[in-house]
Amino acid sequence: MTQAFKHIALCTLLLLFAGVSYAQLSNKGFFTVNEDRGCNPLTITIEFTASAPCICRQSGCPCNIDYDGDGTYDPIPPIPDPIEHTYTEAGVYQIEVLFQGGSAQDFITIEVAENTPPDFDIYSCSAERVVININDNSFENYVIDYGDGNTETVPRGAANPQHAYADNAQKTISIRGLNNSAEDNCNAFSNTVVPLNAIPAASITALEMIDMNTLALEYSLQPDILYELQISPAGNSNFSLLKKPVDETTVRDTIRNLNMTDTYYCFRMASIDPCSNTVAAYSNEICSIDLNLILESDVNKLSWQTGSTASFDIIRTGEDPLNYNNRPGAERAFDDTNVQCDTEYCYTLIGRYANGATSTSLEQCGLAFSTIPPDQIINISTTVSDNTINLFWEAPTNQNVSEYQIKRSNTASGFIPVGASSTNEFQNTDVATSQQSYCYEIASTDDCGNKNPQSIIACSILLSGSAQADNTINLTWNEYEGWKNGVAGYTVEKSYPGGGTIPLNTNTNSLTDVDNNNNEQVVLYKVIAQPNQAGLPNSTSNTIEIIKPVNIYYPNAFTPDGNNRNEIFRINGRFIVSYELNIFNRWGELIFVSDNMDEGWDGTMNGKILPLGTYAFVAKMQDMAGREITKTGTILLLRK
Repeated sequence: MTQAFKHIALCTLLLLFAGVSYAQLSNKGFFTVNEDRGCNPLTITIEFTASAPCICRQSGCPCNIDYDGDGTYDPIPPIPDPIEHTYTEAGVYQIEVLFQGGSAQDFITIEVAENTPPDFDIYSCSAERVVININDNSFENYVIDYGDGNTETVPRGAANPQHAYADNAQKTISIRGLNNSAEDNCNAFSNTVVPLNAIPAASITALEMIDMNTLALEYSLQPDILYELQISPAGNSNFSLLKKPVDETTVRDTIRNLNMTDTYYCFRMASIDPCSNTVAAYSNEICSIDLNLILESDVNKLSWQTGSTASFDIIRTGEDPLNYNNRPGAERAFDDTNVQCDTEYCYTLIGRYANGATSTSLEQCGLAFSTIPPDQIINISTTVSDNTINLFWEAPTNQNVSEYQIKRSNTASGFIPVGASSTNEFQNTDVATSQQSYCYEIASTDDCGNKNPQSIIACSILLSGSAQADNTINLTWNEYEGWKNGVAGYTVEKSYPGGGTIPLNTNTNSLTDVDNNNNEQVVLYKVIAQPNQAGLPNSTSNTIEIIKPVNIYYPNAFTPDGNNRNEIFRINGRFIVSYELNIFNRWGELIFVSDNMDEGWDGTMNGKILPLGTYAFVAKMQDMAGREITKTGTILLLRK
């Protein structure tokens, strides 16, 4: 006999005997009950047999009855109605009847079962078939109504029944429990199903690592499919069973007891066809991410291992959050150089799959550090103003310098500290800028405590100059060397106290200027050095004041004899703003006074011609520069 035939035969026997109602005889055969088994509530009917000592409720046959077996008896009323009793609680009860005041007795046992509908699962197969899995063992038999006019009774523990539908319209399947030789009064549990022609694949939508031993999976599952979760360690192509079945209502599933230290796991969901016990479809694969963080100077190094993904997002949190999105799917390492020392950074890696699924790693955190000192300062500009030198320098790029230490040259002991600054500017006061050039070096310390003690050496520009009697002015200065790429050129800024500025350009550190402006005795000069590198401030020198000479001259003799040659004694010069000439004879008598430089002495006094001889003079003058000038001497008066 084949297995299928055995199953049919067994079901046929059950249909013959299960749930068929027969009167149940008491222990001594004095009475019967219509049912001695059933679900709560259970109503039983008692009838007396011909074997009873007497017929209860007739004259001379008083009877008492205990329905619960607890020793409490009630008289059977004389009314000739059926004797009925309803049990409203599950349990095992004993009905005991006392005849003729207790001279005879008989009993029967009643079993009342909990009326809990049996829970069951429906699993779809291909070709519009289903398999029923009954999750209950409290009944001896189960009656299945497939919702298409077909029913089936299966005993407890039998193989899961299968059923084929003729179409894919929604069906309602109901199952109730039924014990042997019991009343068929148990409640049914119902569920709906849509028969499927083909079993679809599941979808794993997300994976999130919780700790090194635990992760969570998120699914998109369809009803009435038998799912099997499979696992593959370290990307092995061979998957093994992890969990079966997976409840179709599961949205988030926690997977424990893994060891993801230095490894990863991949998962997939198999849709099983329970009719053939084969895999009908596989879901997408999704893998955990083993993320590692190594800290090195000025770089946080990330590396990871996982399965194949479409792309990665690196999420950086902490004091300075930043995202690196859409990294290539084949990438397995990333160096984050955009970090600051003594700053904690935390990283989470999100693997993105082509179908939209995501895998999220554990967070890895670390405190960044740096051992690399700031770059050397290579461009320093100096500007001179009175007794002050202002320094400006180009700060190192992409480095957080917390303090600059400024050092100035000292011929006795090299460079000595003269101050500090938190910005890229410094002012050095009380320096003799018109007497010497000062050289500077700038050390820098970053936020990490790393120090660069050196920089380019920059020396202020010291300008000096002199004027010749012919208005030629010679200027010289030291070449500026505070810029890495050198000087593009110099501009000598020429000006007068009365206003006006004239730029004079040169490529050398000297300049000769001829100033024939007789209206201005004082000329101001300042040198401006321009750097080759754009964006740097100019460097400027001290301002010097050049005073053109007054060129005072006069004869030591004159001949006022009327021949129109050398007739007048006169003092000549330029840039004189006040003048006084006094001439004395040999006895010290004042014989001539004039405050007009253009007016000379003609050798007379009050119109009287003075004799030949030697006379003394004193000339007091003040020039445009405010200098007092005194000339004294003798003059020889001659006549021909």
